[in-house]
Amino acid sequence: LRAIAAIRQSIEFLRSQEVPRIGIFGTSLGAIMAVPALNLEPDVKAGILVAGGVNLAHIMAYSKQRSVAEIRNMRMRKYGISTDEEYEKILQKEVHIEPFDFINLNGSKNAFAVVALQDQSVPTVDQKLMTDTIQGNVVIRYHDHDHIPSIIQAYRTNRYEVLSWLKGVL
Repeated sequence: LRAIAAIRQSIEFLRSQEVPRIGIFGTSLGAIMAVPALNLEPDVKAGILVAGGVNLAHIMAYSKQRSVAEIRNMRMRKYGISTDEEYEKILQKEVHIEPFDFINLNGSKNAFAVVALQDQSVPTVDQKLMTDTIQGNVVIRYHDHDHIPSIIQAYRTNRYEVLSWLKGVL
């Protein structure tokens, strides 16, 4: 919630400065949090979403990212949960902010997404769910790497394409 509040504060600041065109860029968790902003804020006209996804319960239950896995394992031991599937079901009841719920609320959007095909941190299936669900002008680039290498590769190979795309949609 704090991340979403910070994003909204930033957007309000840009509005107060009379910035005519607003886009949002997020990588990993930043991309996950950018989905609600892209879809809730009418002034946000475009989003760049790199290695992010939707379905937080699934991401938290299956991510191999060290800190997420440590928290998951600690909670599973503490509460006597024996499987990732059981943990995911509990999270589905407890996670009250789900980026997936915000997709397409304000019609079609402009989105440029990078999907990491071998991602262990934000599972690829959750990245594809995000890109498959967003309606509008959606450009998707795939990188056949894990999380961090895909982020680096996206910057190295897609940065000029992203800038050109942004210029066209903002």
